[in-house]
Amino acid sequence: MELLRHIRSQRGSRRQKQAFHPSLFDRINGLVKTHALDEAFLRRLEASESSSPEDDAILGGRTRKEPLELPPFSLSTEEQYRLTMAIIARVDNPYLTFVTAPDEILLCGRLFRLNPSLSPDILARHHFEALLLAEIARKHIPELAEEIQAMLNMGDLDEDDRSRLVAVQQHIAGGRRFVARVLNTGAN
Repeated sequence: MELLRHIRSQRGSRRQKQAFHPSLFDRINGLVKTHALDEAFLRRLEASESSSPEDDAILGGRTRKEPLELPPFSLSTEEQYRLTMAIIARVDNPYLTFVTAPDEILLCGRLFRLNPSLSPDILARHHFEALLLAEIARKHIPELAEEIQAMLNMGDLDEDDRSRLVAVQQHIAGGRRFVARVLNTGAN
């Protein structure tokens, strides 16, 4: 009797509906088709991949991801297929699974080089531009703190030095708030 219940429970659990998760190819191919990407995008991707994470290639100030609507299966032309495979081969990092827009593909490599251990929850919730800016800010906060300490060690500060000190302190506080808002899993 126990064996019969065990078999039935196993069969019942196998029949449960599974959520649809598009493959990496489906995701990238959907972006290629939706945004009519072409060979020019590959050239932009190559230029983006060769730049440092801190280059001034900020795209639009978005912090939240837009939802990506994908068809249940991919039908593409030969050119779209080649472009999709070239993008996947060129980027080749796990963050590519979380992209929802072409600009995120461009930022994917730089973000991965800057911090290869971001959680899937953060990658799924925030636009890669906001994550890249947060990582850059997190990297520069200690440098700014050292600048403040050097200014304080100088002793007598004139009016310009004091105003610079206040500006740097405000910059650090703003950077910390931004990093906390973006990189903390409970942040919105």
